[in-house]
Amino acid sequence: MALAQNIDLFLLPHADLHVVRSGTPKPTLKLDVRLRSVTDPVAQKVYDLESVLDPAKYQVDFTVFAPHNEPPHRFDGVPKIAADGTVDVAQAALGVYLFQVGVQKKQPVGTSQVGSVVGRIQVHERFVDWWFGNGSITTALDSRFAHAQPSLYAKFSDDGSGADLVGDITGHGYVTLVSNSASVAVADRGRLQGLVETAAPVTVTGTFLEQPPLSKPPLVLPVRVVDYGKSRPVLEPVRVPDVAHADAKANIVFLAEGFRQADRPLFDRLVQQTADEMFTKPRHEPYGMLKNSFNVFKVFTPSQDEQATCGFHVTDNTVGFGVKGVPIPSAPAYPKALKGSYRLRQLVELVGLPKRGENRNTQQLKALWARQQIPGFDPRQADDALIEAWKAHRSDGVLQASDTMFGLYLGSRWADGSRVPTTTTLAAPVPGKDDPTDPIERPKLAALITRLHHFYMMRPQQALTLDPRRHPPELYANENLVNPGNSILSYLGGLRYSLPPNPPIGTNWVPDSSTVKQSKGLVSIISYDGVNGGSAINLDTLTSSTVANSAPVPFTSDAARPELLRRTTPAPPSPARPLGVVDLDSFINKAAHEFGHVFDLEDEYEEFGLSDDSDDALGARDIPTDNITSIGFLRSSPAPARTLAVDRVKWLVLPRIRVSSRLVEATLPDTARPRQITVTVGPDEIAKWVQARADGAEVSLLNRSAQPNRQQLPLPPTNQLDYLTGLRIVEVRDEARGIFVLEGPSTVTIQQSFREGSVVFVPRRNPGGSPSFVVEEEVVAFLRSTRLPLNSNRVLTVPSRDDQLPVPIFNFRPPFHSFLTVGLYEGARHVSRGFYRPTGACKMRNQDDQVHDGRQFCHVCKWLLVNLVDGGQHALLDRQFYPSSPRGRR
Repeated sequence: MALAQNIDLFLLPHADLHVVRSGTPKPTLKLDVRLRSVTDPVAQKVYDLESVLDPAKYQVDFTVFAPHNEPPHRFDGVPKIAADGTVDVAQAALGVYLFQVGVQKKQPVGTSQVGSVVGRIQVHERFVDWWFGNGSITTALDSRFAHAQPSLYAKFSDDGSGADLVGDITGHGYVTLVSNSASVAVADRGRLQGLVETAAPVTVTGTFLEQPPLSKPPLVLPVRVVDYGKSRPVLEPVRVPDVAHADAKANIVFLAEGFRQADRPLFDRLVQQTADEMFTKPRHEPYGMLKNSFNVFKVFTPSQDEQATCGFHVTDNTVGFGVKGVPIPSAPAYPKALKGSYRLRQLVELVGLPKRGENRNTQQLKALWARQQIPGFDPRQADDALIEAWKAHRSDGVLQASDTMFGLYLGSRWADGSRVPTTTTLAAPVPGKDDPTDPIERPKLAALITRLHHFYMMRPQQALTLDPRRHPPELYANENLVNPGNSILSYLGGLRYSLPPNPPIGTNWVPDSSTVKQSKGLVSIISYDGVNGGSAINLDTLTSSTVANSAPVPFTSDAARPELLRRTTPAPPSPARPLGVVDLDSFINKAAHEFGHVFDLEDEYEEFGLSDDSDDALGARDIPTDNITSIGFLRSSPAPARTLAVDRVKWLVLPRIRVSSRLVEATLPDTARPRQITVTVGPDEIAKWVQARADGAEVSLLNRSAQPNRQQLPLPPTNQLDYLTGLRIVEVRDEARGIFVLEGPSTVTIQQSFREGSVVFVPRRNPGGSPSFVVEEEVVAFLRSTRLPLNSNRVLTVPSRDDQLPVPIFNFRPPFHSFLTVGLYEGARHVSRGFYRPTGACKMRNQDDQVHDGRQFCHVCKWLLVNLVDGGQHALLDRQFYPSSPRGRR
């Protein structure tokens, strides 16, 4: 029997809890901790969920800590959590607490610790009010699982303890939900199970547990049930050169998310202009040169609400930024920031969120954090302006969720847990006492505080992913997994072409680990939202993008319930702004960037400055994405040395190509002539190969990648199965069909078949006759001599999103824009150090560069894209786009 693969630990009802000390009846909160796992990640569509609060199987330890208290009182007066998860606050002081749950498996003997999870508990005196966090909600038809979970929020008494005035009580059991229709059932923790698809909304009522209840009469929530998996002949053509052979094409589909029925014309116009410009504008190359390999479709399904749900809270004051609606915690530098000082998000991750009503000045707070021995905090990087902005970086309200078709949301909630892994992060040791001056307890306290403060490490706010309150934990874990049973993939699988005979093209977008699908991941979910967001999600099987790129979130307060914040409706199209809030250039740039992830390209931009390399940069294995490598893989000397074994860089040996074609049929080796192989390129391509034979050109043959994730690098070793070099054309067998015969050197026996889509090519050579690669020989020689990346004026602890110029290279004249020089540059994968990329600028680094008319992909990324979609375009790519020096060397 196969062993289960642990995915994560998560808390129920969630990670951001609220308890009151008074009430009739007195409310009780009971936690559960679930281990999510999968036995067969290839075929299994449902995750296993197991409670770890089973003393026969697991050792579970709860540690509660009062982060705002002075030492030695951070373990005093804290809530108690029993072994069965019951929270006792009878003797707890009012206020804010962090907690850690350490989980270790007892059986079989000798197994390692499963991991740990952290959360927050806020203790209040009493409830004041409550409400639904949704105006309406859509759930999925599913006989097995309850999908959508309505959000519930409460207002608490103002106790002067520093706790929030408003909190998320979803799933706490404080509100009883009852369905008024047989179409919907209320399941565990208030999730709604769709039993019959509805044409009109049905209702669920909510009643607060207190007697008398806080809500009279009960509050009502409209609910709709959608059958996501049914067959739908709604795929409309946008740009379709060859629908008859759709299975062999790279098919793109655009789906509407957060568009109401009245917004249909805007969606149609946006998709049409995106399809037109993505395949015609130079800044989006190489999509343009590959246009005949793509089909483009669209599907419009209206949502009940416009815009995505914002998972994060936003500020309700203008301190620090001069505008309300700033995401919490804010990533950009605040307006009065001093050079080199923390950003607000960095400060929050170090010291936590401010208490409500915090009024201590900068010196008092720095002195407190020094006494508390906050790990990693540098008081020199916290100026008065930063501290004042931090003190006001909070809100007494929460944004209402949006009821959209596919249930995407921006960022995440505190309730959803942090970005720190749970099954690979061990629980911190628990000190015997709170004494930072004790040499034995000090490191334990530092480790515990660091682990607890992982609670504040929220997922990126621009991430546009599946909302866990619309997708059940049995079918959706996180964006880094395929989640094969989720409702969006079910929806795609049921899509059929809108024109007879309505072929089932949608199956091309449903991932299958047993085969490589040309269209896998080429799904763009367009969110009608003005706030910047976009992601490659579901392990790059879906992409999502908002239509604009603003940062603050405009909102209004509800007149009757000021704590309820509603997002401002997007301005509709007008004669002056025919696309309304849509920023067309930004959206197309974003969509092109997100599709880059689908082709195994990683983000190259930097958001965080690090003083040390992250753990995932230190691994001895290379990063599996083709445009990123790491110091752990490249390091040539023991740490802390940062010298690199340059010849391990996987893109150094990408060949430049002067003649190329794509194999239109799979081809087999000739068993009678083991040094020969017959290839078919088609009649339109044969003339160039007749000429290559006459020229006596050496030919190479590179097999098409068979990796389901489209990984191509490192290239196979030459003359070993999948990559043959030094071949000669010995016969043009059939010009009418485009067939010719290749023969290898006497030392090579051809044993491998080559798949349809493989590339046959004549490599370009340097003036001296040596092979020419995308990293020029002078650059390679320089890298080998220095064993360092090319970045000039590089400060590893400070993130940069600028185009990065290379240092001067002996005997080498760079391109006109020197940042296009292909080599090795440090800073990628969102951080300032430890990861390396090919060039100083790329669409995977900054897709919105306006100085250079929009940012193209760098040449390495272009090469990789072309090789996957149509390797026959390699020669055209090299002629038109290789960043040559002014001397014009080719």
